[in-house]
Amino acid sequence: MSVVTPPRRYTAAELVDLARQAGWPATERLVRDWSDLGLLERGSRRGRGRGRGQEPRTWSEEQGSLWQTLLWLRHGRLRVGRVSTLCNLPVSVWLRGDDRTVGAEQAGRAMTTWLRDFGAPSRASRRRDAAVIVDGLRSGGATRRARRSLAGLVVELLDGTAVDPGALRRAVFDVMDPAGTGGAAAGGPAPSPDRVCRLLEALRPPRWGEAVDLSPAALELARGAYQAREAHIESARAIAAVRWWEWQTDEELARFETPPGGVWYHACLDLFVALKLASLAGAQPPRR
Repeated sequence: MSVVTPPRRYTAAELVDLARQAGWPATERLVRDWSDLGLLERGSRRGRGRGRGQEPRTWSEEQGSLWQTLLWLRHGRLRVGRVSTLCNLPVSVWLRGDDRTVGAEQAGRAMTTWLRDFGAPSRASRRRDAAVIVDGLRSGGATRRARRSLAGLVVELLDGTAVDPGALRRAVFDVMDPAGTGGAAAGGPAPSPDRVCRLLEALRPPRWGEAVDLSPAALELARGAYQAREAHIESARAIAAVRWWEWQTDEELARFETPPGGVWYHACLDLFVALKLASLAGAQPPRR
C-alpha cells in the first residue's frame, strides 16, 4: 500500500531559514509584510482542536519558491528595491495561469499595492510603460513613426500633462486603424479607437486605480483577454510553458535581466490595461 506524502508547507520561521541558507537577509516580519502587500499569499492556519487555538500560519512549497525568487530579485544581481516592481512577479505568475502558485486573491492584493505606488515612477519608467500600452494596441499595418508618436502622447498623459484630444485621436487611429477600415487591434478585448482615447485620458494621475475593478470576476475576465492576446501574438515563443519563476541557479535566475519580452517586469501594467480595456469595451464576466 502506497503512502501519500502531504504537500510541503512552510511556517514563517522556516521561510526565514530558507532565505538565510541562500544568504539572503529576512525576518518573520518581512514574511508578514509581504503577505499583506500581496507578494506572498496570506498563509493558512489549522486549528489544534477545541479550545486549543491554532497552528502557526503556513505557506505552500510553491510559495516557498516564490519567496526565494523575490529575495533574489531584491538582494541579487538586479537589486530590485521597489515593492511595486516586485509585485509584477506574483501577478505575472497568475496571469500565466499558475493558480496553484498564485491565486486571484493574492494577485488582486499585489495589484492594489502596485496601483498605490504607480503615480510617481521615473520618466524612463513612463516611457517603458507607454511602449507596452502602444504595443498592445497596434495593428499589423501601424508604422514605427505612428507608434512613436502615440507613445510620446501617452508619456505626457502619464506625466499628468493635458494633450490635445484631436492629436490623441489621430495618433490612436494611426496605430489601431491605419487603413481607415474601422477595425481595432488584434487579440484580447477590441474596443473602438474612440474608447481607447477615453482609456488613455483616464490614465492621467492622480486617478491611478480609483476606477479599477479588482473583483475576482473582473480579474478573471481581464486574464482571459490577456491570455488570448498572448496566444495570438506570442504563440511561437510559448512563454506560458516556461516556468521561469522556479529557476534556482544563479545562471538561470540571471535570465531575469533579459526575459522574453520583459515577461515579468510589466505584468501589473499588462493586467491594468486589460482591466481598463475590458471595462471600456463593456465586457461582462461569463455566467457560471
